[in-house]
Amino acid sequence: VYLSQHVHPDDRDAVDEGLHTLMARRTGLLDLDFRVVRPDGTTRRVATRTAVEADGGQSTVYGVMLDVTERHEAEARLREAGERVALATRGVGIGTWELAIDGELVWWDEQMFRLRGVPPRELPMRSEDVASMVHPEDRDMLRSLYRENQDRGSSTTCDFRVVLPDGSVRWLASRSTVVRDDSGRALRRIGINWDVTDVRTTAAERQDKLLAQRESQAKSQ
Repeated sequence: VYLSQHVHPDDRDAVDEGLHTLMARRTGLLDLDFRVVRPDGTTRRVATRTAVEADGGQSTVYGVMLDVTERHEAEARLREAGERVALATRGVGIGTWELAIDGELVWWDEQMFRLRGVPPRELPMRSEDVASMVHPEDRDMLRSLYRENQDRGSSTTCDFRVVLPDGSVRWLASRSTVVRDDSGRALRRIGINWDVTDVRTTAAERQDKLLAQRESQAKSQ
């Protein structure tokens, strides 16, 4: 009852239900994360671990409580920053991805699927599922590139083709780098993809035009 007086009204039912369940079992642990309201009206976030032990007809309840307000605020800021980045990348057609350090599991955002003309799939995906969307002539190149740079932990830059479900082919650019912990150990590879088909088509047309001009000049000479 004393604890409930300080729990935020929106969290009281969940806290009371958890404590009642723990007391009914008369054994075990209960982890809770909820808000408390201080006498001055300010709200803080706390995490608790409560244990109960039964000794005959007597039950003993004990536990610890930690203030985790700053942690929750930091997590909220990270989520907001991530949402802003996701919004910005979607706006310019950039997809983001993560690759497990062993090269087997891959995480994509929705834009990565759009770039390949397919609906989002359950994550994480296997590397072979990702490779199946790459143009057959570019698969070995990509495998070698990521394998070599995964071993060295270096960044990658490349362009490759993907085959859409309707059979059309698009060019994608890829940039990636390795994320490390404080000790320098590689944790995962993160990267981006975007469509460069129009850029490559324009460059190819410019090259064809230049070759045609040179051939014409050579014939004139």
